[in-house]
Amino acid sequence: MKVQTQHFYEFGSFRLDLHERILLRDGHPVPLTPKAFDTLLVLVENGGHIVEKGELMKQVWPDSFVEEVNLARHVSTLRKVLGDRSDDHLYIETIAKRGYRFVASVREVQDGDADLIVEEHTRSSISIEEEEEHYDLSEIPNSSAYIATPKSIHIAEASGQLASVTTKVMPGTKQRRAARWVVVGAGALIVLAIAFWLYRSLTKPIAPFQTIKIAKLTNTGKATDAVISPDGKYVAYVAEEGGQRGIWLRQVASSSDIQIVPPSQDWCGGLTFSPDGNYIYYGRNDGKNPAGFYKVPVLGGPPKKLMEIVSSPITFSPDGKRFAFVRRYPSKGETALIIANADGTGEQRIAARKDPDF
Repeated sequence: MKVQTQHFYEFGSFRLDLHERILLRDGHPVPLTPKAFDTLLVLVENGGHIVEKGELMKQVWPDSFVEEVNLARHVSTLRKVLGDRSDDHLYIETIAKRGYRFVASVREVQDGDADLIVEEHTRSSISIEEEEEHYDLSEIPNSSAYIATPKSIHIAEASGQLASVTTKVMPGTKQRRAARWVVVGAGALIVLAIAFWLYRSLTKPIAPFQTIKIAKLTNTGKATDAVISPDGKYVAYVAEEGGQRGIWLRQVASSSDIQIVPPSQDWCGGLTFSPDGNYIYYGRNDGKNPAGFYKVPVLGGPPKKLMEIVSSPITFSPDGKRFAFVRRYPSKGETALIIANADGTGEQRIAARKDPDF
């Protein structure tokens, strides 16, 4: 057992312990955040006098900029803890447009009136919340004495009974400074890395056009209407041979070709890859009936007819769920812009123009 000098403020059924930084009510600890405790301490130390809002915020948050709402929130918390009523403030009085005044009678106890402290495990515990909105070094009094891990604080009562408070406390000054320098150093390294990458990217020489190598993908001289897949791995094209036209798919990496639409006398063209690269859409016309619109798997399979009268290649929406195309109506002298679902359903006219506009 050992004797410690103590410093208390007593008011009503409460005792404010400055050494342990804890508020007791009838000998039992009351949970308060560190900033709420500091706010109460400033008001108690100036008991009976008005503490201007600016001065109160300066003492509770020295060298930090905070909004007045933070102060009002802590005062509201203190009133709830102290049992202040809205119609009769027994402890904290609001002075309109100025600040606050602690109105209860305060008795200061210190030094020779110290209690006998016996350190042992205790019978009750509470948890004090850690401040969230500010983490400035100036918020922590005697910060070098604080550690980053939870600790137990022993509290003495006049009767010698004990209680224990488990609280999370802020890191000390040295730890905070070290952490701050680590963050600053890491940020500087990231900025330098980004700057170096941008420099290399922007200063990378661009090869002149004359140095680009061009390679033939077909050698027949009769390939038309070529289109590249979204991933750049395939090229689809129409090949004409002996008056017949078919659709071929070439794998760029392996230089191999496969025929996915057999040759016929029909005209075909307007090739378009689906956004996922799994299908090729194309138009087809036998010269007798209106042109139809089809899709076929890139690896081959039976073509599926989606709709009639498509007068242009299609273009897909970014999500691949719809496409747009132009349809020509010769009998009406009209051209229309139309959208439809990827399966050819749900046609919708967006705009139309009469000849000679189109």
